[in-house]
Amino acid sequence: MKSSKLLIAFLAMMSTGIFAGCTKEQTSESTTSHKSSDGLSLYERAKVARAVRQIEKEEKRKILTQKYSSVNPDLYEVNVFFEDEMIESEDMNLWVQPGFIGILKTRTEDKPDTPKESVILVNDSMKFTATVEYEMKYSDIDYSHDSFCRELVTRSTKHSNINNIVPPTLLKGEQSKICRFSYQDLSTNKFVNEFTEVYSNGTVIYTMTSTSNPKVTGRDILKRAFSRAVSKELKDAVRHSTTDFFDTEKYHSFDI
Repeated sequence: MKSSKLLIAFLAMMSTGIFAGCTKEQTSESTTSHKSSDGLSLYERAKVARAVRQIEKEEKRKILTQKYSSVNPDLYEVNVFFEDEMIESEDMNLWVQPGFIGILKTRTEDKPDTPKESVILVNDSMKFTATVEYEMKYSDIDYSHDSFCRELVTRSTKHSNINNIVPPTLLKGEQSKICRFSYQDLSTNKFVNEFTEVYSNGTVIYTMTSTSNPKVTGRDILKRAFSRAVSKELKDAVRHSTTDFFDTEKYHSFDI
């Protein structure tokens, strides 16, 4: 009797072991199948997430395009670019740096006192903006005379809420002359740097930085914003505005 009980117990144990083994094997197969299913599901979810991000980006692009088109909508064609996208234009090409939004404004008709092209780079987290305008000329200023610099300073600082930070200077070289001045706009609490370069062939390029952070210099802003500039015109404008050309080009400084 005892032997029978032991045999029954042994068979029960064997049966349980075999069943457990089968269950384990089936569970393993089921887990593998489930993981495969999960992998496909994760892939599909990633595709959906990318599609959603792309839709959100295009919606943001549309909103910003409308925002920057609201001023003189009939005068400019506006295109918005995000980080790692390339701004392609007739005169100014560059890749948009991470953390920046790029706005390209192209003039659709010839009108006085307006630039042919403008590239605006905005960094909201760092609270600064950098702008380069190609062929920005005022019709009432004679850029062939050195007095153009004083006239530009007067135009930019004519309202009473201006605090001059750096005295205006005129840099003169063989290929161009550059008007530089910096100020604080007390009405907006923005620190502004303006550079207008007049080339010997008559081309005028205007460069400007604006920030509410007094610890960030115009030089730092331009170097960060335009570090991936492609076109020569843009590289030269930024290099001259940051005074990185003193080692290779001869310019003389004059107070105005």
